Amino acid sequence: MPARQTVARTIRLDPAIDDVLSQEADQSGLTHTAVTTKALRKYVAFDRFADKTGGLTISKETLSRILAFLSDEEAEVVGSVANFAGKNAKQFMNLMVGSSSLEDFFHLLQILSTYGHLFEFEHQIEGTKHHLIFAHSMGSKWSSFLQGAVQSTLKEAFGLRGRFEKTESLVSCSFEFRT
Repeated sequence: MPARQTVARTIRLDPAIDDVLSQEADQSGLTHTAVTTKALRKYVAFDRFADKTGGLTISKETLSRILAFLSDEEAEVVGSVANFAGKNAKQFMNLMVGSSSLEDFFHLLQILSTYGHLFEFEHQIEGTKHHLIFAHSMGSKWSSFLQGAVQSTLKEAFGLRGRFEKTESLVSCSFEFRT
């Protein structure tokens, strides 16, 4: 695998920011450059869009408490109309990843997993069959929310129907896609 090219930049940092970066580097065993790159990568892939799309940071515990007021069916409906799902999915993908193919949807799910911490995501392909797996610790209402979001996106954005299974901490979806 060829080495990735990098660009050298010199930047001025507020001393308080530099102190935090130094502490994080020491605690994590990473270099200052690695910690800074990690923060910038998250900004480029996720945070810069959060303000544009009305993103809000709340704890998983708070979200779970809010979802507890919904039935599983209501949580699924809320998921189907989320700003990144269903009818909104293609516009959201265009904003976040620059285009809106099925492959871009998988890329978006990975971004939401890596930087949004909404779930752990795995995508497996066997021939024309796709398997999507979402693991989380948010309970059955979050599973219903995720099912609604993914189901509506597959149907409304790509004309696909998935088969879903869900538990308290896992949602799996299987569907066929022929190019």
